[in-house]
Amino acid sequence: MKRVDTLRRRLDATGTTSAMDHFHRLATDMLTSDRARVAFDLEREDPRLRDRYGRHRSGQTYLLARRLVEAGVTFVTVIDPGFGEVPNSYGWDMHHKLVRGMEHCAPPFDQALTALIEDLQDRGLNRDVLVLVWGEFGRTPRINKFAGRDHWTSLQSVLFAGGGLRMGQVLGSSTAKGEVPKDRPLSVPDVLTMLYRHLGIDPRQTFPDPAGRPVFVLPQGEVIDELV
Repeated sequence: MKRVDTLRRRLDATGTTSAMDHFHRLATDMLTSDRARVAFDLEREDPRLRDRYGRHRSGQTYLLARRLVEAGVTFVTVIDPGFGEVPNSYGWDMHHKLVRGMEHCAPPFDQALTALIEDLQDRGLNRDVLVLVWGEFGRTPRINKFAGRDHWTSLQSVLFAGGGLRMGQVLGSSTAKGEVPKDRPLSVPDVLTMLYRHLGIDPRQTFPDPAGRPVFVLPQGEVIDELV
């Protein structure tokens, strides 16, 4: 919040916004508006709700995401720190000491995410807000020599919540050791198709490249029928 205040004062003093294009000006106005100031002020929340999310970085970040949505922000990315403030903790990138890492990362994540989903439901926002939880890739089925797991691009899990979708189901499965998809494999473009669908973006829309050839917003991917 202090950084946003500093940005607004600097822009007001220098008149920089007048030199921005339309979209940069809209983004700057959104960040520096009084509405944004209120959204970033977590002290305005009921202390009991802040406790419900968790008085840690993960919990307060997820709470801030909900406040930003209520303030009119249409797309919020939460980078869960994995409780990286714990000394000698690497967050979610657990190439070393997986068990110790999960003991630090999983509880605050579980608390914050469930609080967010329940909070959105309680406020009647669960149809308007789609929560998508995923990482860059999966992790190796085998534990490495450092008692951790490495990067694995063949399999990962994705969680959807809200967005007016059909919840309470698990789609697909992996092989017994979690190596590759087995039943109903889905792709990253399928996930993005569902995201774009919720945002009202036509993934088949095209834009011309520098040579004038049409390029799709998303050249691959299908709607996940079980969710709609």
